[in-house]
This record gives sequence, C-alpha cells and structure tokens, in this order.
Amino acid sequence: MKVAVAQLYTPNYDSWASTVINNTKNYCDAHSYQFFHKKIPFPKDRHPAWYRIPFILDLFEEEDVDWVFWSDIDSLIMNHSIRIEDFLKGDKDLVIASQGEGEYCENKCEHVLNTGQFFIKNTEWSRELLELWWEWPKNNPKYLWDVWWDNDAMNFFWKNNTLDFDTKVEVEYSTRKFNSFYNAYIEGDFLCHFTGNLSSEIREDLISEYAQKLG
Repeated sequence: MKVAVAQLYTPNYDSWASTVINNTKNYCDAHSYQFFHKKIPFPKDRHPAWYRIPFILDLFEEEDVDWVFWSDIDSLIMNHSIRIEDFLKGDKDLVIASQGEGEYCENKCEHVLNTGQFFIKNTEWSRELLELWWEWPKNNPKYLWDVWWDNDAMNFFWKNNTLDFDTKVEVEYSTRKFNSFYNAYIEGDFLCHFTGNLSSEIREDLISEYAQKLG
C-alpha cells in the first residue's frame, strides 16, 4: 500500500508553515510515506481551503499513491508511533471525523464533519466526489468565502447521502482519534489541530509550544 500525506498553504501562514512541514516530513520519513506540500498564492476566486481538492486530484493523477492523508497546515502530528494504516478501512473510500456539534448550511447539527484531516483512497468514486466537491459552490456561491467553506459541502453530501456517501465513507465520531482540537488534546493523541477563531499570533505561539514538546 502506497500512502502519502498532503499539505497546502498560502503566504499568510509562513510564520508557522515550516514548523508544521518539518514535523510532517519527520513523521513521513519514519514510516516511509510520501510527502507532498505546496505553497500557493492567496486565491482571488475562493478561500484557500478549497484548493486542497485540486491538489489531491493532481496527486491521484500524477503520483503513484493508494491513499492520501490530508492534514491542514495548522496541525501537528504529535504521536509519531501511530501509523496511518491504523485509520484506514479497506471497504471505504474516505475516512473523516466528526467534530461534534456544529453547523452546515446554517443548520445546527449534533455532528458535523471537519475536513481538516481525512484519509481518501485513490478510486474512481473518490475522484467523482472531489470533482463534485469543487463544483459545489457554483450553485452555493456563499460558501466560496463563508467561514465554513468546503466543510459545508462535505456535510451537505453526508446529510443527503450524495454518491452513496453512507456506504462509501467511514465517519469517526471520536474527534480525538485523528483530529484532536488543541483545546481537547491529550498527550498520546495522534494529532493536534490548532483550529478555530484564533489570531495568527496565537496560532503561531501554540504551534511553537506544541512543537517543542516533540523535542
């Protein structure tokens, strides 16, 4: 099985991106995973979060990969002893976590998916999902820049069972399994995600602080 990790960022993340990239590279080197990261100019057409989609599609098309682990650039892998294979499901094409309560398309829900971390298999179904995901804001233009961006589209697919979502996707209801938010992180968790309404300075300080814990 050929596993890759992918991360993308824009210049406004320069103050901490190198810390995250070094951490991810060390993790990938330890487990012989491929690592792909890219810096892009800040887009004018939609929020940068959307650009994870064409990046993954390019990896599926151009690289020899079976699974891609997408990880947001404001995340640190904290437990390097845990392997990506531990999270994969052979009969699923996507593994993604719920963050618990939240909103999608202005609807309050007990569970909403968070696209900050997910594992996606290089299959025809996954490519169809990614293409649909990219096209979704054409009919929902608010979410090109709305605070939830591409998360709303993924939750729309889930709630509406788009492309037989319920069969093809494994939803992990324990956020701490592989998308532990910094305010809930416990030592030993796989990853810490510094998400939320944080200033750039606070996020940089937190990433620096947690990186130091790795030695």
